[in-house]
Amino acid sequence: WALGACSGKTVEEEGAGGDSGGTDKPPVKNPPKPPSPVKACQTYASTWCTKAFGCYVQVGRLDENSRQYNVDECTRLIIEKLPCSAATSVGGDYDKCLTQIKGIACSKWDVPQTQFATVIPPSSCDSAVGFDE
Repeated sequence: WALGACSGKTVEEEGAGGDSGGTDKPPVKNPPKPPSPVKACQTYASTWCTKAFGCYVQVGRLDENSRQYNVDECTRLIIEKLPCSAATSVGGDYDKCLTQIKGIACSKWDVPQTQFATVIPPSSCDSAVGFDE
């Protein structure tokens, strides 16, 4: 999924609406409920891609104007490839995984586009989202 977004194609926004079929329940004061496995997977993909391409801009390998397109394409590809629609559980390391992704030094992404996929998520992400085979 490495930076295949350089083709200059436009991306059609399909199913990008933010309506998740909201509920009419009042807000609950209990501790936050963990996200659904599918939502957790999507958030993981978005967090990874946002960090990766933010760093890619920061280290000078991508111009700022291309950042959002690449983040969107990266997120879409990860969601499709995992696929997030098959996620069945959220692991205990989920929050740690997201925090550690956000903490990765941008220098790790200072690689040519062909090596972009060699940047590996923290080990806490290995079981952050579960998939039943």
